[in-house]
Amino acid sequence: MKPLLLFISIFLFPAALLAADAEKLAISGVAQMYWKNGNPNNKWNGGGTTQANLFDGKYRNGVHFPYDGHGEDNMYMEFNLDSLLSGGYYVTQFKVWQAAAHQYSLYYLESGASQYAPVDGAVGVSYAGTDGAAYTVGKVCTKVKIVFNKLTGWSPGTSEIEVWGIDPAQMGCAHPAFSDWTPVEGSASCTKRGVDRHKCLVCGEISERPSELLPPLGHDYVPTLSAPGTSSSYGSGSIACTRCDWSEVFNVPIDLASLGGVVSPGIVQFTDLSVSSEWHPEWGPCAANLLDGEWTGGYGWMPESRSHDEWAEFDFGTEIDLTKVEFSVPNRAQTLDFYRVEGDEETLVGSAEVAAGSGSYRRVTVEFRGVSLQRLRIRVTDGSGTSVWGRSVIQIFELHPYGTVKGAGKLDVVRTRIFLY
Repeated sequence: MKPLLLFISIFLFPAALLAADAEKLAISGVAQMYWKNGNPNNKWNGGGTTQANLFDGKYRNGVHFPYDGHGEDNMYMEFNLDSLLSGGYYVTQFKVWQAAAHQYSLYYLESGASQYAPVDGAVGVSYAGTDGAAYTVGKVCTKVKIVFNKLTGWSPGTSEIEVWGIDPAQMGCAHPAFSDWTPVEGSASCTKRGVDRHKCLVCGEISERPSELLPPLGHDYVPTLSAPGTSSSYGSGSIACTRCDWSEVFNVPIDLASLGGVVSPGIVQFTDLSVSSEWHPEWGPCAANLLDGEWTGGYGWMPESRSHDEWAEFDFGTEIDLTKVEFSVPNRAQTLDFYRVEGDEETLVGSAEVAAGSGSYRRVTVEFRGVSLQRLRIRVTDGSGTSVWGRSVIQIFELHPYGTVKGAGKLDVVRTRIFLY
């Protein structure tokens, strides 16, 4: 839940800071993908998505960037702005949205220059979320490009790309020199980075960029128990952030996966899912599949080995009462163990023995009473494994923990019959 320092969230320039209004440039018609060696690559996408999806205004629908002859790490997409306006545009911002965080880098070719230069603070970055990431350029550019340092395989990646700019002829000042970037204290919020500002030394126009020195604060979660649980019924309560308007009401236990997803640097969420390893995620199997609703099969998640040392883990924003875990696995005899994790210590809180039955999968629900935790780790014991691509592997199709406010779970009470004479 704690955001890392290397990743960037979006910040739009306040309108009052710009001397001229920037416009979103029509880059879809001047976009060309290249292999990393500079040769054109016109068959890079797959999985039902196309290049047009990068410019359709849909910020959550990631485009697939597969390997297998379609693409390779460090291939890049170039936008020829000189084709839109002779001499290029004064580029204010380069914006990128991703459905899942994969590393990329941004570059610009300044008018009159022969080599690309890196966009400040936008080399080897990644950020996933509906807000996207915005990077300040502040140069008259004939071309810009995005390098996809790490592809996404057959899973959603980059969702949208935008370049914003101004016709240099409409600018009163070309901004030849700026003051040093200065962090703006107090500008960070729970989920967004703070900003740095600098100003043109000629006209005084102010620009902003996300600050590496001011990471998101993260939510300050505080639970409130309204009614405690009993041996036969759940209680109720809520969890809220003391710094912002984030809150969640637990009138009944809820699917905690709905409050987050796979852990992603720079993303603040109540539930973070992480795994010990992923076997060939570029081909499809990955941690995100544990939460995609495909209960009946698919690739699911496969770790690199079939060892009991492999795990999937949910880290919650604060301690909760675990009420049940619902999961789906291949139809085969195996055991799932559930652990409370505190520091480096694991405590077994439950196990589920799965017996082989009919069909290709088994959907199982394990209920819990009197189990409070903040980190839940799941390990698998599977003697035979699933045969995938000539290898025997552990495989989980879907994995969802349910919980409620601490104290609102059902009590772990043994009922005793008393006879009175």
